Formats: sequence, C-alpha cells, structure tokens
Amino acid sequence: MNIPNDILHCRSTVFCAALFVFASSAFASVADEITEIRDATIAFLGSLNEDQKANCNLAFDHSDREDWKYVPANRLGLGMREMNDAQREELDAVRQAIHSADGLEKSKGVILCETFLYDMSGHDDFRDPGKYHLTVYGTPDEKEPWGLRFEGHHISLNYTFVGNQAVAAAPAFYGANPATITEGSNKGLRILKDEEDLARDLIHSLNADQKGVAVFRSAAFEEIVTHSQPKVSPLEPVGLAYSDMKAAQQKKIMSVISEYLSWMPDAIAAERLERVIEGGLDHIRFGWAGGIEKGDLHYYRIQGPSFLIEYDNFQGKGTHIHSVWRDFKGDFGRDLLKEHYEHGHAH
Repeated sequence: MNIPNDILHCRSTVFCAALFVFASSAFASVADEITEIRDATIAFLGSLNEDQKANCNLAFDHSDREDWKYVPANRLGLGMREMNDAQREELDAVRQAIHSADGLEKSKGVILCETFLYDMSGHDDFRDPGKYHLTVYGTPDEKEPWGLRFEGHHISLNYTFVGNQAVAAAPAFYGANPATITEGSNKGLRILKDEEDLARDLIHSLNADQKGVAVFRSAAFEEIVTHSQPKVSPLEPVGLAYSDMKAAQQKKIMSVISEYLSWMPDAIAAERLERVIEGGLDHIRFGWAGGIEKGDLHYYRIQGPSFLIEYDNFQGKGTHIHSVWRDFKGDFGRDLLKEHYEHGHAH
C-alpha cells in the first residue's frame, strides 16, 4: 500500500500501529482478528441457556440486523443485566475482540456515563446501565456470512463477516452524555475528548479564507444529519477539500479520521484506512457548523467517496455528543455480501 508521507507522520499511535499491520507479520492480520471475534462469540453463545440463546442468536436475514439505534430503547438480543457473572465474562471477551484497547476504554466510558445518569436519576430503569445488548445474527462460521451487534444507549457497533478475511465494521456509533462527567468518582472523564479536540484544532489551524469554506453553516445541527438510518447516501459536499489544505492541516484531518479508526482492532482499522486512501484523499472534505470555540454548540462532518464521519454537540447546551462512522456501500457488509452472492454463494 502506498501511504502518503503526511499520513505516516500522524499523531495517533493507534493509527500508526494499524499502518504497520501491512509491513510486519508481528501484528495480527484481519483473519486473525476475525477468528478471535468468532471464537469469543461461539464461547459466549455456548454459555447461554436455550431461552437466552433464542433471544440472542437471530437469523442472519432478520429485519432487526439493520434496525440499529443509539437512544435508550427496548432491544432484541441479550442484555447485560440478564446475564450471570460467567456470561458477562464471556461477553467481555467478545467486547475485547471487537475493539482496540482504546476503543474498549471508550465503550466502557459510555457505560460509566450511563451509570452516572442512572445514579443521578435515582435509579430510573430508563437509565439502567445493564441495558447493553449483544445480538448475534446467523451462525459464526468460517465461510458463511454472520454478524453481531453490541448496542445500548450511545453505543452501536455493527459487524458483518464473510469468511475469514472479509469484515465490515459499520455503522459504528458512540455518544457521550454528559460530555464531561461533573462529579463523583469519574469526575472529569471525557470519553470523546479527542473526537472533539482534534477537530477543533483543525478548524483553528485554518486561515480566514479556508474557514470561510470550511464553516458552511453558522448554527450547529441539532443532531447528526443521518440519524440512525439503515442506509445513507453522500451528503452535500460541503466544506474544505483535503487538496486545499496545507501539509500540517492534512496531518490534522488524518488525525481526526484516525481517532474514528482507532475504535476497532488494528488490522481491521488498517483495512478500512486502505479503502479511504484508495478512494482518493483529495476528495475528502471537512465541513463545520456552529461556533468554533470550546463550549460553543458545534457540528462537523468529514466525507470521502466511500465514508462519512458525523459529529454533533448540540443537546444539553453543548454537553451531549453524538459521533458516527458510515460506509455508503459497506454498512452492514452490503458490498461484501453482494460480492459473496455474485460469486456463486446464493442461498
């Protein structure tokens, strides 16, 4: 893979480590990571009783597979509060497999935020931090398609696997409410701080003319524009193009992208990065809406030919963040499945 020099000097160690997957056999391959996820999922399903497994393991073509959401809601699958200690340990192994180390800490942080809200509400069931669910779609298999979702309020991680070397990891969503925990043992915790701070660093690095292009709207959107739609198309191509940025600014936008890549295991992240680069960096645009100072209500998007990042901090007077990665053709493995079925694997 021919990686531009400006990317090689990015700030994110997770991002750079992912790049080295292509140069060193010491790192896990995509196939290794898929195998780890599959083995952990099989072990988790094996720990369930028949009723639990019936609730957790749905057909691959079940309509729920693309019905993702990031709000507090009733969900199919098996919730953490419905598991015993041994089953939660097996779930932890699945969560470790589908995340990078940093991504796992982010996931745990989301649940800490929900626990904070649960305590502040006087233990309202609406905020129960046990309402994070794992759902498995199809049978974890080395050849046939299957998928999984780990989801609850402010987390939705959707994986689709086809064989040992094909994986889709989108939609991927994290939110933070509060954006900063204000009291208690986790006071000061900001689980999406880099998603916010790196993008603000980029917008502040632009000169007046560049800002005039990048800031495409004076008011922030009240929510991410694509919400939890099962399928999205490219949004209006607003904002400043990568090709119109200086070298230092190009490093900054790649650092923002790297932060979203760092949610997932390194080899899977590197494969996604390769697709981003192959799509053409010059076609990536960075758009901002709202104020650019800390505390201002704000929104940004980074859009390339194949992907969309959206981030919004509007609710709660700027204390409630939503962030998402979408793949226009690859959400829920659509591109992988199309190729799989076109090559004689129809069912």
